[in-house]
Parts: sequence; C-alpha cells; structure tokens
Amino acid sequence: MKEQSLLKGAAIIAAGGFIAKLIGAVYRIPLTNLIGGQGIGLYQMVYPFYCLLLTVSATGIPSSISTLVAAERAKGETARRVLPTAMKLFLLIGGAGTILMLALAPALANMQGEKGLVYGYVALAPSVFLVSAISVFRGWFQGLKNMRPTAFS
Repeated sequence: MKEQSLLKGAAIIAAGGFIAKLIGAVYRIPLTNLIGGQGIGLYQMVYPFYCLLLTVSATGIPSSISTLVAAERAKGETARRVLPTAMKLFLLIGGAGTILMLALAPALANMQGEKGLVYGYVALAPSVFLVSAISVFRGWFQGLKNMRPTAFS
C-alpha cells in the first residue's frame, strides 16, 4: 500500500469532505419533494438522538486507531492485531447504540408526541452499528497513511 504525503492526504480528505457536504445539501431537495414538509419535520425530530448515539459510537475511533496502527508500524510491527481487536470492540459499542435506539424508540416517540417517529428511529438505528465499523476502517487506513478510503467514505 502506497503511503501519502501529509499535504496530499489532507487534500484528499478536504475534497472528500467538500463532496460529502455538497451531496448532503443536494439530497434534501428531492427528499423534501418525496416525503414533503411533514416528513422532513419528522426526520428532524429523530435526527438529534441519532447524532448523539453516532457521536458516542464513532467519534474519536479513527484517530485512536490510526495512532495505534502508526505506533505499531513505528516499532516495525505490521499492526495486524489492531484491526480485529478494534473491530470487535467498536462493533460491540455500535451494536449497543443500535439496540438502545431500537429500545428507546417507542418512549422517545411518545415523549415527542408523535407515534410515527418510531419508524424513523427504527430506520436509522442500524446505521449506528455500521458507522462504528466504518470508523474502524477509517482509522486503520489513516494509520497506514492512506486517506483515500476515509475521503471515499
């Protein structure tokens, strides 16, 4: 795997971030046309709790794993043991977040006064699990000084 320079890696990450923000802005127009104002309103009611669980299950994972991988490589090791260990740990954390979101969906929807929100919580719940896995891979590749997978994701 070819290592990237700091400048090239930063440029790749910046380009990926810009494209992701652009797609994030553009998808709202057809989404609003598809589900309407009420649908967007329901989505906005579910989104804060989803972001909270996403933050707990994914924030800091890439940087901590990349640090571990880089440290192992600096010692002349392959760092192969970091990936499966981190994956098990963070899939457990992401799974707990998914289960929490599923379990709390009826109560949260009830507290917000909109029974239909249960379906929104259920629809977003699996992504908490999946984002944990993606974050592990991001950290792995960042530790190998390959920023393309992070930018692509």
